[in-house]
Amino acid sequence: MTTSVTQSRTDEVTEKLDRVRAHLADSGASGALFTHQFHTSWITAGLEDVILRGAEMSFLWVLVTPGGAYIVTSNIEAARLRGEEDPSALGFEVVEVPWYEGHFQKALGELCDTSGLLNDGDGPGREAGFDLQRLRMSLTAGEAERMRTLGADSCGALEEGMRLLSPGMSGRDLSAEVAFRLEQLGIFPFALLVGGDRRRTSYRHPTVSSDPLERDALMVVVAVRGGLNVALTRTASVAGPAPELAERHAIAAEAEARALEASRPGNTYGHALQAQIDVYEAHGYHDEWRNHTQGGPIGYGSREFGVAPLAAPDRYTDYPVELGHAVAWNPTVQGAKSEDTFLVGEADNEPVTNSDSWPSITVPTAAGSLQRPAILEVG
Repeated sequence: MTTSVTQSRTDEVTEKLDRVRAHLADSGASGALFTHQFHTSWITAGLEDVILRGAEMSFLWVLVTPGGAYIVTSNIEAARLRGEEDPSALGFEVVEVPWYEGHFQKALGELCDTSGLLNDGDGPGREAGFDLQRLRMSLTAGEAERMRTLGADSCGALEEGMRLLSPGMSGRDLSAEVAFRLEQLGIFPFALLVGGDRRRTSYRHPTVSSDPLERDALMVVVAVRGGLNVALTRTASVAGPAPELAERHAIAAEAEARALEASRPGNTYGHALQAQIDVYEAHGYHDEWRNHTQGGPIGYGSREFGVAPLAAPDRYTDYPVELGHAVAWNPTVQGAKSEDTFLVGEADNEPVTNSDSWPSITVPTAAGSLQRPAILEVG
């Protein structure tokens, strides 16, 4: 397991500003502009801007120049930021724009040459989203610690809620139990999917519905706090899983374990994806991967990017797995799914969304046995 290291938010911001400014020096840009929620949370070491939950665009923009760091926002948000977030202690100057001016362009122009900016997809300057994404892929010590805590809290909320599964319960009832527990912990369920017997096998994305769950339930959660994401899935059964579900679940667990085994420095994400696909083929589930995305790196995005086998070779399948990355693979096999979030550490990959209280499946790998969540029998 990776050793836990404490890092203050101020030190974390300093490390990130150094990364950005080194990139500015290499590229000759006048600054970097972050306009999306996940990016503004990243550069500020966890400052959240969730007025519109799940919205891509942020109500505050962050500008980093060779000599300054600024949060540009409306007068509506500035008071809350100063009163609750203390951005000046992190090294950011708040630039307040009256909401009725409609945009931040004028304020940005007073801070730098906006024609020379790199942006993350919106605002003035040149779009450089992929380059800016690369700067955030390796988590700092502080981020890794926050992800461990987020993972443990999210796992506890999901598993506790799943234990309440009972005959006649609806998907909406069960999802409400899990969402309630997440919200109590300050966690936003960015994705929440739940399906019983029929919907689990019919749809790869069983959105929350009032349909009865009947014998079993599968629930998927992507949980966000401080901008960081973790992803996890659990399956529970009231009367014990049907043989076909148990078989498919075991195959999904094996596929995930193989992808995790391959998600090590020296390999690419395409290599890890292929390891997962090979398990489908070995068990006779040919082309099963075509029915659902298979996962990949996670962090400030629910997935930092998707790895698509038929796109190879491209910049995502060829992207190297590195120390400090976080990964979440999610193989599905006709209604069964296995998914958790792991940190790529020096010695091994560290699970952050697992608990010892949930039953597990042991999957042997070349690096040693890996425990993956089994199907819980309730009642």
